[in-house]
Amino acid sequence: MRRAAVGVAAAVALLVPSVAHATAANDAALARKGITHAVAKQWVKPPDAYRYRSAVTRALQDVKTLPKLRGYVLASQLSQLAPFWDSYTSPRALALFSQLEVNLDYFETHRVPTTRVDVADEDGVVYRWFPRLVLVFHPLANFGALNAAAAAEDVEATRTLADALLARAIPRGSRLIWEYQFRFAGGRPPWASGMAQAVAAQALARSYALLQDPVLSAAAVRAYASVPPFLLPLASGPWIRLYGFNSQVVLNAQLQAIVSLLEYAQTSGDGEASALAAQLSVSAQALFPRFDTGDWSRYQLGGAYATREYQTFVTDLLAKLAKLTQDPFWVDASKRFRAYLTVAPQVTPGPATPAVWPQPLDGRLSRHGADPVHPLPARLGHACNQRRCHDVPPRPRRADAHVDAAGRARAGDLSGADRDLQLRRQEGHLQARARRRPLGHSAADDLRRFARRHYAELAGRRPGHALARARRRLRRSSRRQSPADAGPRAAADGRHDRARRTAGNLAGDAQGDELRRPDDGLSPRNHHTARIT
Repeated sequence: MRRAAVGVAAAVALLVPSVAHATAANDAALARKGITHAVAKQWVKPPDAYRYRSAVTRALQDVKTLPKLRGYVLASQLSQLAPFWDSYTSPRALALFSQLEVNLDYFETHRVPTTRVDVADEDGVVYRWFPRLVLVFHPLANFGALNAAAAAEDVEATRTLADALLARAIPRGSRLIWEYQFRFAGGRPPWASGMAQAVAAQALARSYALLQDPVLSAAAVRAYASVPPFLLPLASGPWIRLYGFNSQVVLNAQLQAIVSLLEYAQTSGDGEASALAAQLSVSAQALFPRFDTGDWSRYQLGGAYATREYQTFVTDLLAKLAKLTQDPFWVDASKRFRAYLTVAPQVTPGPATPAVWPQPLDGRLSRHGADPVHPLPARLGHACNQRRCHDVPPRPRRADAHVDAAGRARAGDLSGADRDLQLRRQEGHLQARARRRPLGHSAADDLRRFARRHYAELAGRRPGHALARARRRLRRSSRRQSPADAGPRAAADGRHDRARRTAGNLAGDAQGDELRRPDDGLSPRNHHTARIT
């Protein structure tokens, strides 16, 4: 069996890489099929299609030649392309295959990251590493980078990144949406984030203010148009959805949406955005006490404590809100949350633990009590494989000597078994027992008394004892045979007598008393007497 198991394990180990290669090959075939379909639909231009096919071929080769872990990562990237094979529209295909090229460039020269890593391509587009996934296109991180470039008044970086992000926007009527194209927290791709849409409107409006490009202004309006569909109605008011596929009430998403919409409304003059920011602020203030624990904050409503990274993020957002609105509520919350990060907590010692004494107040020692100096097992002399009659024969239990916590004889309430074990180890115990015995008492008397009390009973009850076997045979024969079968039954009498004599050798004189007891006509003596008469 062991050799078979080893063989199966070796076969599985050899089979896994081939299965991974086969899966990657199937995903690559679907991607090529999707590119051909996109060209036929005129979603993708032929030069772009050639570039995308080259990336797929390169990925399939890297899966076979790179170290296993990096090969698995690239195979995972190919598996993300396969579900979209029949919908490679121009912005989606650009986002997917540009992501594939960035992963190829990175993992051909780098090891798999162990921490969060952001990698930017030549246009400044940000791809974020997620464990068990790949470097993925991350809309929130990208619009955060666009916000930073516009705030720094970097015209070239703002122009390049803004154009690259607009090229990846998915049009939905009068709205623009930036998709997350990977599975996350139970959400199936593609999915979007209301928080990311609000930050997109803010970043595009800030870029318009720097570049004075009406295309960016129109894109900001269309990005804001995607925010209201991501609102979650609550009793306290609207709440922004961090993830479009669930209803989590996340604090940092709400605060970030308020900050972004306030700036977007101030830059674009959009009164509707300003009114929505006010509603979000009222809703956040109503539920804010349920996030504030008095020394930290919760990541989501009813959830666990936020990590330090998110706690710092929320603290920064509260400072921005206090500066933008001058609302006393947000000013006070900002100061309080800043103190959570910077002021050491005040630890108030509680009442001292009362002393635990080994001796109870009533003067009686519990059988299971604890003594830090003389533990009960040591005081009672418990040991493995120690026979009851090792030192002296056991005697009938008497409430004579007891022990205290120090192991000395005193008044108490120990059981007889525990008392015997303890008394064997007391100095002068044998002399004390000798003084308590009747005149002429010896150890042999104790053995005989114990034998008369226990051996007869044990001899009749032990399953393997000869007497017990004989009694069982007699009962079975009495039920199976009729009185006319006296001949065969008489032949068995000798065997029964021999078994009874054997049991008698083990039990001594006490065995005779056991055999003479009346037992409703089923004892061996009754059967024997009936046969003789």
